[in-house]
Amino acid sequence: MVVVGGLFGAFGLGQAIRSGQRAGFALFALFGACALIGVRGIRRNRSIRAHARALAIEIPEYVPLKHDPTTGLLFMIGAIVVGSVIALTAGDMGTLMQVLGVVIAAGGAVVLVMFAVLTRQGKLKDVFLQFEPTGLRIGQRRYQCVAEWGNLAQVAPGEMGGHDLLLMVVRDLARLAATVTPPGEAPRLLKAAGSNRGWYGADLVLMPVQFGTDVAALAKAMRRYWTPPDQHDAPPPPPRQLPDDGSER
Repeated sequence: MVVVGGLFGAFGLGQAIRSGQRAGFALFALFGACALIGVRGIRRNRSIRAHARALAIEIPEYVPLKHDPTTGLLFMIGAIVVGSVIALTAGDMGTLMQVLGVVIAAGGAVVLVMFAVLTRQGKLKDVFLQFEPTGLRIGQRRYQCVAEWGNLAQVAPGEMGGHDLLLMVVRDLARLAATVTPPGEAPRLLKAAGSNRGWYGADLVLMPVQFGTDVAALAKAMRRYWTPPDQHDAPPPPPRQLPDDGSER
């Protein structure tokens, strides 16, 4: 995506500058945006690999992990700009290309307005993750629940549409449902868990990008609290060495 988008974008910009063809700006806007999306994907993959190589990652307790809305806002504004450029300069490429530009710009504008209205009305609650001594608190738009460390049976990475996922299987769904607040939303959690089981083979499915992090960082941070069942009987670590004065290093 980066290579093809960059080449076509550069070609379109060159055509617009050398020959004055306005349609070149439409190509530059469309393929340049594709290249930027590809660059963002590469940066995220590099971040995941770096976190996977880290010896340990600690996330403070009782500090909610939330997605920064700036990225989404920039994406919506970028869609409006790119769509407008395509609609205004793609006349020589035919009506279909102009319609595509209008659709992109209108879609970005509609989502931006909806986001602003719902935020102003207080109806758009942030989803969040929060590390606690007893478990991982998961805040959804309608409820919260706690995936207790002792109730986790399996945790594994996953992927959907280019987005990394964290798949979690619990030992006792009733125990998980008992942590839901408000309690009346427990059936909603159980319904979601049943759907997740069918699609992913897991009870809880987290998309780390929603919380401003990635699957490797989240998994490494969880190691501080949770140990996979097959590692419970692993030999203990060697005793820490003390310096000559007897104080801990």
